[in-house]
Amino acid sequence: MSDLLRFFHPVLPSAALAKKPVAVSVGSRRFALWRDAAGRPAAVDDACPHRNAPLSLGRVRPDGRLACAYHGWCFDGAGQGSSPSQPKLACKTNAYRVVERYDYLWLANSDVDEATLPALESPGFVLAGAFTTPFPAPIHICLDNFTEDEHFPYVHSAFGWTEEQWGDVAFEAKTFDDHTTATYVGPQRASPIMPLLGVSTGDLFHNSFETRFDPLRTVYTSHWTSARGERRRPIDARTWVFMHPEGERATRFHTFLFVRVAPGSAFRLALPALKIIARNFVRREWAMDARWVEHLSDTARELTGLRLGKYDKTVIRNRKLLKELYLGHGESELVQLRARAG
Repeated sequence: MSDLLRFFHPVLPSAALAKKPVAVSVGSRRFALWRDAAGRPAAVDDACPHRNAPLSLGRVRPDGRLACAYHGWCFDGAGQGSSPSQPKLACKTNAYRVVERYDYLWLANSDVDEATLPALESPGFVLAGAFTTPFPAPIHICLDNFTEDEHFPYVHSAFGWTEEQWGDVAFEAKTFDDHTTATYVGPQRASPIMPLLGVSTGDLFHNSFETRFDPLRTVYTSHWTSARGERRRPIDARTWVFMHPEGERATRFHTFLFVRVAPGSAFRLALPALKIIARNFVRREWAMDARWVEHLSDTARELTGLRLGKYDKTVIRNRKLLKELYLGHGESELVQLRARAG
């Protein structure tokens, strides 16, 4: 696995970093985050250069430096450190860039341009909330699950159609050099939560998604129409899901949910409550995925020998792009694709 912090990754809700340092993991590496005296977030390797003690177990001094709890060595946001017992003895550790955006902290190497942080805004959409979900499975298994809708009738309780309605589902998938897309359109099953979103049983659920790898994320754009498609329901959703490994059998998802309410809709008056309903709804559905993928953690990294079908088109392509573009087995290819895009 190459250096994943060549891309910005969301790693922690802003509110989770207060007066004490916090440890986060990306790939096989741990980082210590803290806020300096001015409240600015900072990050260094979670290992004191003196004796490798976890800096995330330390404390923030009044001057804003992070102090190791083992021998008191102190570090500023640039990674410069010194020993209180031996003031002339200095050291340096790796420091990282931390950007606070969308109520989250985003982490990257210090030389990564802030302009490369993905822009999540879309016209008319407002942020309904962000949350994190641990998945007890390898990154490739989690990515497989989140780039196909074939499991919807069996794993989820509210999204989409029932098994008996597969004949009424339209599907299209496309693959490209650096991303994939898919669209499903099918009947909306009965669910007690859907009327709260202005959706009726038998409406059409439209779910389109795109997966990219710099960093690894899938963005879902969802809406509902009446059964024949002539009337669009008042609420749209756009859900950004960023994924990164925390080890061989652990993956972390950070989700940013945006909603758009049609002008003139009565739902606009209930937007604060709508945000809470939508956020809790999506969080619950993700928990259903997390409980299931745990059983697949021993699945082979290769798809050879599996009986795959048309809904696995994106799964197959994404496995290749995951290796080449995100995990870094084809770093030169990613550079060429970016150059080609201008």
